[in-house]
Amino acid sequence: MVDRHAKSEILSMWVSFKAGDERALRSLMELYLPKMYNYGSKFSNDREFIKDCIQDVFIGMWQYRENLALPDSPKAYLLTALRRKMFSSRSRITLTSLDPKSDMLFSTEQSAEDTLIERESIAGQNKLVAHLLGRLPERQREVIYLKFYQGLDRHETAAVMGISDQSVSNLFQKALNALKSLHSSGVPVLVRSVIHLLLICRILS
Repeated sequence: MVDRHAKSEILSMWVSFKAGDERALRSLMELYLPKMYNYGSKFSNDREFIKDCIQDVFIGMWQYRENLALPDSPKAYLLTALRRKMFSSRSRITLTSLDPKSDMLFSTEQSAEDTLIERESIAGQNKLVAHLLGRLPERQREVIYLKFYQGLDRHETAAVMGISDQSVSNLFQKALNALKSLHSSGVPVLVRSVIHLLLICRILS
């Protein structure tokens, strides 16, 4: 997982990759491929298309590595590159609902001894959260996904989406208000957990 790698170690990989180290490129690919694929799946259901775009991103990086700057956030850079690559073929883009199985953001880690009932309960909760987020407008949904499912901060989210930091905050606030409205209109109590997480995220951003 990316979170287990110190930022300095990841940047060191990037420097080695720029110097022509193929092993460093493979390490970066292994580190970020799952996150890139999960992010790409929010824009298209075509798995081969997503894989092709990811492949094109890394091929382009390798070809032009000497001209690449050292990014503040390699993860944000790669997600931005993938987003641009996919949106250059907009006819194949359809922003999908968040997949409750993609990262299991709102679930707790399950041990081998967890009961079937517990697992089904978690699956049901994730499905409900995905349904709630799926009712948000596309841009609001993408902000939530990048913050929670990809762990990006406000500045990184802005870079990926090609908007300002303030626009990210505005979209996030609109998403929060929308979820509050869903709750007040009778959506099941689990939405309280979503709103709580959003509030925490807003405080920490």
